[in-house]
Amino acid sequence: MVTEISTLKRHRTSRRHTEAPALQTASTDQPSSANNCDDSVTRAEIKLTAFLAEHNIAISSIDHITPLLKDIFPDSQIAHKLSLKGTKATLVLNDISKVSQNQLIDDMKENKFSVIFDETTDIGTCKSCAVVIKMFNKGTGKIETRFLDLLPVYNDTTDSTKDKAMGSTGEHLFQLLMNFFEEHSIPVDNLIGFAADGASNIMGTYNSFSSRLREAAPGVTNFRCICHSVHLCASQAAKTLPRVCEDLIRNIYTYFSHSAKRKNEFQEFQSFCDVKPHKLLHVAQTRCLSLQMAVNRVVEQWQPFTLYFSQKQLEDWLSASSSIYEALRDPSVFMYFIFLSLVLPKFTQMNLTFQKTESTVHKL
Repeated sequence: MVTEISTLKRHRTSRRHTEAPALQTASTDQPSSANNCDDSVTRAEIKLTAFLAEHNIAISSIDHITPLLKDIFPDSQIAHKLSLKGTKATLVLNDISKVSQNQLIDDMKENKFSVIFDETTDIGTCKSCAVVIKMFNKGTGKIETRFLDLLPVYNDTTDSTKDKAMGSTGEHLFQLLMNFFEEHSIPVDNLIGFAADGASNIMGTYNSFSSRLREAAPGVTNFRCICHSVHLCASQAAKTLPRVCEDLIRNIYTYFSHSAKRKNEFQEFQSFCDVKPHKLLHVAQTRCLSLQMAVNRVVEQWQPFTLYFSQKQLEDWLSASSSIYEALRDPSVFMYFIFLSLVLPKFTQMNLTFQKTESTVHKL
C-alpha cells in the first residue's frame, strides 16, 4: 500500500476490509477452541524442532517436512496451521536450549553433580570445551548425563592479550569453568566428581586443571578416561613391533582409497581367492577400536593382496606397490599380524566394557 488517501478509500470498500470485523467477532465467540488449537500447533512445532536436534538432522530439512505433513494429513487442523521453516526452527531451538540449560543450572544449585570436560576436536575454527553434567534426577529416580554448555577457549570479545595467549593451558580452562559457575551462582561445593581424558594440561599432577580443582573443591574425585588410558597402553606396546606392520596397513589403504579402478581390479582377485569383497579400513588415531578391525581386514585379505601386488609391482613400477609387496612376502610380518589379531581383542573387549551405558559393577 502506498501512503495516499485514495488507497485507503479503495481498501475500505474491499472485501478483505469488510470481512475482517466478522472474522474478529467469530474468533471472540469461541476463544477456548482457537486457543487450544494454537497451543497444539505451538507444541507440534516445538516437538518437531526438538526431534531434529535429538537425531542430528539438518535444520534445513524442516522446509520440506512441514509441507509433507500438510499433504499427508489434509484433515488435520494442526498440520494445516504449521508454519515452521528453517529460520523459525533455529529460533525455537535456541529457546529450547536456554530453557533446558536454566533447568539444569537450577538442579545444580540444589544437588551434587559431576562434571565431564573435554575440548572439541572438530575442524571448526572456534576451539571450545564441552561441559557435560552427571547428576541424580529425583523425578526419574535415575542418574542422568546432560549437556550443559560449550565454553569458547578463545573469546573474541576479550581484550586481554594474556588470556588469548594462555589458550588451552590448565589455568585458563579451569578459569573458564569457574567463571561459568560464578556467573550462574552455582556453588562449587556441590561438585563431587570430575572426569576428562589424560592430557597433561587437564590431569597433570602439577599446574593443571585437576590440580587447581582439588584446591578449589578438596572433596572432588578426579577420573581419567579409562578407555583413553587402555588405548594409550596398547599404542605404547605396539611401538615394540616393527614399523612395517603399521606402514603396511596405512599404505594399503592409501593405495586404494582414491582409485575406483584399483578397487574394481582387486575385486577380481578377491573372487578368485573366494574371499568376501569387504571394504578396506583405515587406522584412525582418535578411534580406539579401529586398529583391531583394520588388522583383521588385512589378515582376511592377505592372499588376494599378495596376488594383486605381485602383478602391480611389475606393471606400475611404483615404490608404493613394491614396498607393499615386499612386506606381504615377508612371513614374519604375517606372523606379527596373526599375533595382533589374537591380542588386540583383549584390549578392545576391555575398552567396550568401560564404554557401556548400563551398570557393570557386578562383573568387576
